[in-house]
Amino acid sequence: MIVQHEIYTLHTFKRYAIELLAETDRLKQGNKCFLHKIIIPAKAKAGMRSELSVVAGISEETLFPDLEGFARDFVAEQKRKAAGEIDPGS
Repeated sequence: MIVQHEIYTLHTFKRYAIELLAETDRLKQGNKCFLHKIIIPAKAKAGMRSELSVVAGISEETLFPDLEGFARDFVAEQKRKAAGEIDPGS
């Protein structure tokens, strides 16, 4: 919980289980439902990762606090520095 800042996703192997859960929730709760489906276009993902890192402190390293997560986050940061998206001194 601490590492992921209490942000979670739901996963299942049952086909359409989450969609059915969301539909049931929406029927019972209306606009106060807790479950929402958000589809992020593939071309927007890289920009969102960069923004989430800067704005919310969410990165590969915070989501996956192991050596692989650190390495992916380090590589992404170096790419952002090379592209001039972040200050090279930081």
